[in-house]
Amino acid sequence: MNKTKKSFLLLLVSVMCMSFVFIPSYPVQAAESNSVQVWLTDVSSNKWVEQQNDVLFQTVQTSNPLTINVDASRKYQEVQGFGAGMTDSSAWLIWNKMSESQRTELMNNLFDPSSGIGLSLLRTPMGATDFNASGNYSYDDMPAGETDPTLAGFSIGHDEEYIIPALKEALSLNPSMKIMATPWSPPGWMKTSDSMIGGTLKSEYYSALANYFVKYVQAFDNAGVPISYITPQNEPMGTPTYPGMFLSAYQETQLIQEIGQAFEDKQISTKILAWDHNWDVPSYPEKIFSDPSATEYTYGTGWHIYSGDPISQTLVHNDYPGKRNFITEATGGIWQVSTQEAFYDSLNTWIINGMRNWADGVVLWNIALDTDGGPLNSDTDGEAWVRGLTTIDPDSGEVSYNVDYYALAHASKFVKPGAYRIYSNTFGKGSIENVAFQNPDGSKVLIAYNSGSDSKTFSVADGTQSFDYTLNAGNAVTFKWEGPQQSGTTPAAAGVTDATYDFRFKPKKKSASDSAIITYDPALLDFQNTVHTGNSLITYSLPIGASIQTGGTLLDRSQWTVTASSNSGGDGTGNATGDAAVNAIDGDLDTRWTTGHGLKNGDWYQIDLGSPASFDQIVLDNSVNSSFDYITKYQVYVSNDGVNWGSALASGNGHIGKITITLPTAQTAQYIRVVSTGTSGFWWSIGEINVNGSSTETGSIAAPTKVSKGLQLQKWTSTEGTQVSVVYNGTGSSQSFPISTDSSFIYTLPDGTSAMFATKDSSSFPTPAFGSLTPNEGIVGYKVTIDGTNFGDLQRLGTVNFGSIPANISSWSDSSISAYVPDGLQSGSVAVSVYGSDGSYAGGSSFNVKGLPAALSKTGWTATATDISPWGDGNPENMIDDNTNTRYSSGTGQYNGLSFTVDMGQTQTFNKIMLDSGSSTGDYSRSSEVYVSSDGTDWTKVSSIVSDGQQVQLAALETQTARYIKVVNTGTAGTWWSITEFNVYNTRTSWTATATDVSPWGDVPGNMLDGNAETRYSSGTGQYDGLSFTVDMGQSETFNKLVIDSGSGSNDYARSSDVFVSTDGTNWTKVSSVTGSGPVQEVTFQAQTARYIKVVCTGSEGYWWSVAEFNVYNAEDTDYRAGWTAAATDVSPWGDVPGNMLDGNASTRYSSGIGQYNGLSITVDMGQSETFNKIVIDSGSGSNDYARSSDVYVSTDGTNWTKVTSVTGSGPVQEVTFPSQTARFIKVVCTGSEGYWWSVAEFDVYHN
Repeated sequence: MNKTKKSFLLLLVSVMCMSFVFIPSYPVQAAESNSVQVWLTDVSSNKWVEQQNDVLFQTVQTSNPLTINVDASRKYQEVQGFGAGMTDSSAWLIWNKMSESQRTELMNNLFDPSSGIGLSLLRTPMGATDFNASGNYSYDDMPAGETDPTLAGFSIGHDEEYIIPALKEALSLNPSMKIMATPWSPPGWMKTSDSMIGGTLKSEYYSALANYFVKYVQAFDNAGVPISYITPQNEPMGTPTYPGMFLSAYQETQLIQEIGQAFEDKQISTKILAWDHNWDVPSYPEKIFSDPSATEYTYGTGWHIYSGDPISQTLVHNDYPGKRNFITEATGGIWQVSTQEAFYDSLNTWIINGMRNWADGVVLWNIALDTDGGPLNSDTDGEAWVRGLTTIDPDSGEVSYNVDYYALAHASKFVKPGAYRIYSNTFGKGSIENVAFQNPDGSKVLIAYNSGSDSKTFSVADGTQSFDYTLNAGNAVTFKWEGPQQSGTTPAAAGVTDATYDFRFKPKKKSASDSAIITYDPALLDFQNTVHTGNSLITYSLPIGASIQTGGTLLDRSQWTVTASSNSGGDGTGNATGDAAVNAIDGDLDTRWTTGHGLKNGDWYQIDLGSPASFDQIVLDNSVNSSFDYITKYQVYVSNDGVNWGSALASGNGHIGKITITLPTAQTAQYIRVVSTGTSGFWWSIGEINVNGSSTETGSIAAPTKVSKGLQLQKWTSTEGTQVSVVYNGTGSSQSFPISTDSSFIYTLPDGTSAMFATKDSSSFPTPAFGSLTPNEGIVGYKVTIDGTNFGDLQRLGTVNFGSIPANISSWSDSSISAYVPDGLQSGSVAVSVYGSDGSYAGGSSFNVKGLPAALSKTGWTATATDISPWGDGNPENMIDDNTNTRYSSGTGQYNGLSFTVDMGQTQTFNKIMLDSGSSTGDYSRSSEVYVSSDGTDWTKVSSIVSDGQQVQLAALETQTARYIKVVNTGTAGTWWSITEFNVYNTRTSWTATATDVSPWGDVPGNMLDGNAETRYSSGTGQYDGLSFTVDMGQSETFNKLVIDSGSGSNDYARSSDVFVSTDGTNWTKVSSVTGSGPVQEVTFQAQTARYIKVVCTGSEGYWWSVAEFNVYNAEDTDYRAGWTAAATDVSPWGDVPGNMLDGNASTRYSSGIGQYNGLSITVDMGQSETFNKIVIDSGSGSNDYARSSDVYVSTDGTNWTKVTSVTGSGPVQEVTFPSQTARFIKVVCTGSEGYWWSVAEFDVYHN
C-alpha cells in the first residue's frame, strides 16, 4: 500500500485488549413476525456489536424528518462479501506463532458464518510485499542478470508452507469464500530495474507476465485454493521502497489484453479487476474500459481508500455501468487520532459509503499483525504504522481484536454473499448514514451510523410498517428482520425526500437480467464539467472514450506567446531553460511544459493568440510517459487584454490522456488561461496544447432533448429544481446526438456508457455578495478568509482573484471562502475580486501585499532536528532544498523543546525568517522561540513566534550576524510540526537612507542599515534643530518600535528628537518623541503602517549625530491578556482552572471535568472593551477534548449577550472569524453532547 499520510494525526488508535470470541447470536426475546434484531456498537462504552432487545415494526405512518425508507423492490449490485488481506505476515503469524487451539479459535472468529463474523472475501499477495515474514521473493526469482521467459523455474513453494494452509482453512470454514490475488511486483528480471523494487515492465515481457498469472492461478487451483479475481498490479501509480512497479494505464491496458487472452486460451474463469489503487484517479480504469480489446476481459475496478472519495466509484459506475467495483484495500493506522475516528473510517466511509457507491465488496488490509505492527519485509525499509484486524502476540499467541474487526462484523456477520443492496435514503455527513441489503433468504439488513455530534432519533420504514430508534453520536447499529408483515396500504414513510435518483435502463442485451442503473447524486457535480450559458448552469459527465465535436479546425500557433505560473527549469516566460511553457506549442509531444512542482490550486497556463480569434475548444495532450501529470481540476478564462479576466467560462475535471475542454459557446478573445483548481502529488505537464477555432455555430451547450434511434433518454427534476437528463447507449456501437439547438455541438457516446446532464436555472439564484476579507494584509502564502453570502456550495465557476492572478482556494462554502495569497504579486495594494459558483461577480476589497526580497541562498546549508518522522518526509534537509513538494515533519505531536537547527555554513546577516508549512494544514508551530549562534554552542534568543493560525510564519528580528539558527517549540499541539521551506532574509538590503547632513569621511547614511555595528552614519556637524535622517523601507510595513544605536560614539546620540512616518515620503505624521539618555535609544508607539520613517533632531549639541544601526520592529505584545479573567460553568477538580486558558502556556489547560453537554460554557472578561473579529480555541494535547459544536456570544456588560457566530468542531484547534465586534466579554457555549471533557489550553482573540 502507499498511503498519503495525514501528518496532523499521530496517536496510535488503541485496540481492544479483550480476547473476544464472536458467539452465535440468539434473539434476546421471543421472535415475533414484526420483530427486528438489533446489534449495537457504543464506542465510548467499549461495547462492540452487542445484541440488544428486539424492536418491533408497527403500523405507524411516521412524520420524523429522519426517516429511512427501505425498499427491497429497488435492487442494486449483488454483494460478494467482506474481508481482509491474508498477507505473508498474517499467515506466518497465524500458522507459526499460535497453538493449534488458538489458531482454531481465531479462524472460527474470522471466517465461520455462524460462530464468527463470516468473512467471505480474502486478498492474497502474489509474492513479496512490505508485510513479509522474510525478504523479497517472487515465484520465479533469478540471479542478477539472468532471465526465465519460459517460466521454467516457476514455483509456489514459498506459499505452500503457511499461506496456502491458512487460505484452505478459511475456505473450509466458509466455502462461499472468494479469493483475489495481486502482485506487488513480478519477478525482477521482467522489469527495467532488474529488481522487485521500482522500475516498470519491460516491453518484451508482457506475454511472460500473462503466463505468470496463468501458472499462478493453475497452481493455486491445484492446491485447493481457487482464485476468483486478480488485479494486474497493486498500486501501479507508485514505486515504493518495498516491492512495487509503475504501470501506466496504457501499459495495464496492454497487459490486461495479454492476460485476458491467456486466460481465455486456458479456459480460466478468474476475473480481472483494473487499477487497484486510490479513489482519486477514476480515469485510469476508464482508460482501460475505453479500449475495445481490453474492456472485454476487464470485469471491473479495484479501489484503495488512501486519497479521494468513494463517490468516484459511482462516477465510474455511471460512466461504465456494466463494470463492477470492489474496495480491495483499506487500513487504519497511527494517523487516526482515536478509536472513534478509526471506527468512523472503517464502518462509515469504507463499508457504508463504499457499498452505497456500488462496491460489490470491501476488503481491508492485514488480517493480523504482531504487537510491533509487523513482521515487515526484512529486505526493505518497512513502515510499521498500519493496524491489522487483529493483533497477535508472537510470544504467547494471544489475540486482540481491533476496531476494524468489529466494523467489518457489522456487515459480514449479517450480509451474506449473494445479497443485493436495496434502496434506503440516507442523510449524509453529520447525521444518520446507512446502507440496506436483502439476503438470498429474503431477510433484510440495515447498517446505520450516527456521524453527527449529538444523539439522534430516527425512524425506519418498510412498506406500511415503521419503528423508531435512538443512536448516540459516533455509534453504529445493525438491524436485521425477516418481514415485516404488512397491514393496509398507507406507506409508513410520509414525505420522505431523496436528493439522489436512479435511472433504470433496459439491459444492453435482451438476454441480460439486470438493467443498467445510473445514479444521480448531487455529490457527483463537483467531479463533472460545468458551463454557464444564458440562464442555465449546466453540469455534464464525459466518460473516457466519449467526446464532443464542434466542427472547428485548429488555430495556427505561429503567432502565439505562452506563459505559465511556473515551470521546472525557468521563470515561466516561455524562453527559460528546462520544461518551459513554449515546449507545449513546439509540435513535439515528447517535449513538455511542467510546473516543476506538485500541482497546486492556482497554477495556470496562458496563451496569447497574438490577435483576437474565435474558438470553442482547448485541447491538452500528454505523452504516455507523462500520463499522470494531468490537471486534476480546472477552470478556463478568456480576456481581450490579458489583465481583465472576469469569471470562468468552464470548469471541469482532468484525466489521463487527451483533455478536450469545450466552452459553452464560441468565444472571441486574444488571451486564454487554464487555471488549476485541484491538487496532485504529480506535476502538471502539457506535451501539446491546441485551440479549436469555432465554425459558424451560434448555439450553446444544452442538455439533449432528443437522441438517435437505439439510444435511451430519461429525465427527472429534483425538488430544488435541477433538471437531470441521462442518455444510455446499449446499442453495441458508438452513437452521437446533438447537445445544442443548432446541432453544432455533437456528443459521441461509446457503447455501454452513459452521459448525464444536470441543468439549473441560474436566473433564480440569489446574488452572491462579498462581506469581508480577513486579514487584509500579509505576505504571499498567507491564508485569507472571505465571508459573505450566496457564494454557492461548490466552487464550479467561482474564483478569487488578486489583481489578475487567481488565488489558491483552500475551502469553499456558500458563506465563506478560504484562499491563499498567490505568487507573483508586487508589494502594495492589490484588488481582490470574488465570483460566485455560477460566475456572478460578488464584489471585493483590497489587500496590502507585504513583499520580501530574495531569500538568502541555501547552498551548503544543513539542518538537524530533535524529532524526525520515519515516513520518508522527516528529513530536516527537506526544509532547505527549495522544493515545495518535500517537507520536514517531526513525526510526533508538538511539545515544549521540540526544535530544529539550521547551519548556514558561514556567518550571514539577516533580520527575518520564514517557516512555511505548505499544504500540511495545521502543522504549524503554536508558539516558538528563535535563537542564533556563531559557533553552534552559545545561543542567544532573538525573537518569539506566536501563531496567528497561518501556515506561513514570518518572524522579524533585530539584524543578526550569525551562522546558526535554532527554532524551539514552546507550546504543545496534537499535530506534527511540518516545514516545507525555511527561508532567511535580509530585508534591509532593499532599504535606503538619506540625511540632511553627512560626514565627508565616508560615514554615509546607508551604514546604519548594513548590519555592521563597526560602521556608522555621522552627521559631520554638531546637532541642531532640524537635523534629520530618513529611511525608505521600499514598501509599507507595520511597526511599533524603533531602536537607534549610536554604537561606539557614546556621546553622539540625539538629546531630543521626533519620529515621523509617511506612506508617500511627502505627507508626514508625528508618532513619538525621543529624549536621549545614552547611545542606545528605544522608542515604542502605537502600531503604524508606513513606508518611510524620519527622525528629526529637536535640540542642539556640539557632538555629531551618529547612528551605527537603525532597527525597526513590530513587537508582539506577548502579555496582551494581562488582567483578563475567565470563568466556566463546570471546572475539573484537578487544577485545570479556567485561568489556564489565558496564561500563555500551552502545557496547562482548562478542563470541564465532565462530558460535554448543551449549555456547558466558558466566559472571558477582557477587563475593557476591545475590537476583535477572530478567536482561536486550542485544546492542546487534549486532542479529543474539543467542543463538537458551540455558539459564540459577546457582551459589553456581562449581562446582555449577542450571538455572533457558531463553531463546528473538527479538531483540537478551532479558528472562527466573524464581523468585527467591540465588546468586553466573550462567552462560548457548547451546543452538543459528547463523552469527552471540554479542554482549552489557550484562548486567543484577534483583530485582523
